[in-house]
Amino acid sequence: MSTIKVDTIQTRSGNTAAVTGAGFITTDQIKGTTTATSVTLPTTTKIGATAIVSASAGSATIIAEGGTTTTNIQQGLGKQWVRLSGAGMAVVDSFNTTSSTDSAQGKAAIAIANDMANTSYACIFGGEDKQDGGGVFVTNINQAVAQATTGYGMVTKKQTASAMSIEDVNQNMACLVCGDLA
Repeated sequence: MSTIKVDTIQTRSGNTAAVTGAGFITTDQIKGTTTATSVTLPTTTKIGATAIVSASAGSATIIAEGGTTTTNIQQGLGKQWVRLSGAGMAVVDSFNTTSSTDSAQGKAAIAIANDMANTSYACIFGGEDKQDGGGVFVTNINQAVAQATTGYGMVTKKQTASAMSIEDVNQNMACLVCGDLA
């Protein structure tokens, strides 16, 4: 095995990147070749003072805000979200969503593009209707639709002074899914 030891590395234009006593190269950027598909970094990589640790394949942790504990980056990400609008439950914007099916008044069936690992994922809902000043809207899981790794059902209910009914929203009906992808 060969060893190369140098004090200074220069680019073609004469810029230098000093080699530190710990064996690190100090530079402003690292760039791979045009055919490079990845850059391998150490298990623990620091960005400024923040350490990112590769715990296992496809998993990384980062020091949390308080500085005394870590949080898993993948676990903290929303895995799917969708915003629907109108009587036809049209998708206004989404992430990891294949489609939305208008299954009945105030109800939609959401298809997830990249399946969830199990059916125990969390759905966080929201909804409102700016064009209807007479009611409060509640959006939640549609219990009539079995929550599957491939999707879920959602329903919007309108509460007025005298009754609660399932209603289409004119404006916003949304869901964020948190959990493990398959």
